Amino acid sequence: MSDPVSGQPPPFGPVDSAAEAKEREARIIVLHNQSVGPIVASIIAPMVEAGGNLFNVLGLAESVLLGVILYATDHGMPDDVVDIMHAQVANRLQQFRRDDALRAAPPAGHA
Repeated sequence: MSDPVSGQPPPFGPVDSAAEAKEREARIIVLHNQSVGPIVASIIAPMVEAGGNLFNVLGLAESVLLGVILYATDHGMPDDVVDIMHAQVANRLQQFRRDDALRAAPPAGHA
């Protein structure tokens, strides 16, 4: 499977230097943070606007995730990428819930 934008194989090769790797990682983090909100909205909004429910939204998200996993496994990721992603999502969800609980709790001594 080729890159959906360029049609070329993805650049999974080694990086020449630690400085280049650090610079690339910084660009990827910025891209991730800028992209995630619009991508999530593009999954949820059309489904809700069409009268869909949360099961429809999750079904669409599942299909998108499957497409990404197939792309990854076609380009050398191990087949257990689903297990790896499940663990990462579970850990992040737990962290979000913990952070939300901390934000909602009154400051110590102010209960």
